[in-house]
Amino acid sequence: MPNMTAGGSRRSPASLCAATFIGAAFLLATGPAIAEVDGARLAQATRSANAFVALAAGSETSGAAPRESDPMVAELFARILDTTVFGMEGPGAPGPNLEDAAAAATLLENGTRMLTAYMLAGTGKGSLEALAEDARALARADENMATYAPEVGRIYDFTARMQGVVADAVAAFQGAASPEEEKAIEAGLADLRSGMVQTFGAILSDIGDDTFDLDWQKQRTAVLGDVGPRIARLLAEADLVALRAQVTALAGAASDTSLKSELQRLALVLKASQ
Repeated sequence: MPNMTAGGSRRSPASLCAATFIGAAFLLATGPAIAEVDGARLAQATRSANAFVALAAGSETSGAAPRESDPMVAELFARILDTTVFGMEGPGAPGPNLEDAAAAATLLENGTRMLTAYMLAGTGKGSLEALAEDARALARADENMATYAPEVGRIYDFTARMQGVVADAVAAFQGAASPEEEKAIEAGLADLRSGMVQTFGAILSDIGDDTFDLDWQKQRTAVLGDVGPRIARLLAEADLVALRAQVTALAGAASDTSLKSELQRLALVLKASQ
């Protein structure tokens, strides 16, 4: 399946990192408090993220970022990408909404720090800002998405699921908000929608890349299909049209019938949920 996005070109993986912060910033501004967060698990996730970053230190020059095949790294992944912080019982389970904005912001940032380490591996750059100024380094970061596909896939899935949790929180907040409160969050809601579109678009870009194997593509598509109805409640029609176009293009190019079917289902979900 060819490399394509709605605009016909490869999206930089850095867009996914930026998108996670948009949703976090919105939640910090609005702060819906509507379900209990497991504080101990949240703190453990952050400690584990710090440990992961320390373990990844120097990989920007060595090119050897932590692999999940290492049992110690696998344990860190399990703790950092722990959706039970929000009372979820299994992968992709809707679960309760957020208790507070800070919890969502922390988890989104933890995932971003992990993804950044994989992107920067072997680029010789210590930050996304420095990476953006070097075309060769950007090309290496793009290659890293496939080199570290198992790890990147886990982070992609977590990020998409977190966007679903964010969407649930915002929907609940809106349901109880006064007209004045609704007006106060208009700008933040626009940023949140932009972040969600960027997140989905970046993941879809890699689903359309033949350097990722079929099982990897199917898993990411399935997760987006689960989260799609939740974010579609918040997206503007223009955003949904753009995402559907990207998904439809991928479905049209897919040679595997099961992947094509999953993509077609995703397109329908995005269309029907508005």
